[in-house]
Amino acid sequence: MTYATLAERKEFYQKECDVRKVKQWFEAWPQEAQIKFAVIIGRHTHVFPREYAKDASTTIMVDNYKALDDVKSYLLAFLPEGAYYDKNIYTNKTRILGQELTFDLDPENSLAPFMEP
Repeated sequence: MTYATLAERKEFYQKECDVRKVKQWFEAWPQEAQIKFAVIIGRHTHVFPREYAKDASTTIMVDNYKALDDVKSYLLAFLPEGAYYDKNIYTNKTRILGQELTFDLDPENSLAPFMEP
């Protein structure tokens, strides 16, 4: 497997990362909800912008923003290998209002008992 280059990541975040779709995803959340995001710059791939070398192996929380366009600016600066959102629903950045229920079901795990060795 070949990892995405920084140039490929930049192109992805510039052209394919549509914050309007992110806004639609969170429409059902309470209006006062503060969404926290996390980015992993290069922990798994070891591909990262040089200026973030000291942060490349950590998870960086992105919660100091005014609009989702600001989050996209962080993505374009960090060019992370992964970006995630916190499933907790916060108000005032600290109080938890609730939590979104999610599942991660991978076909290779669920089909394994039915596959021939």
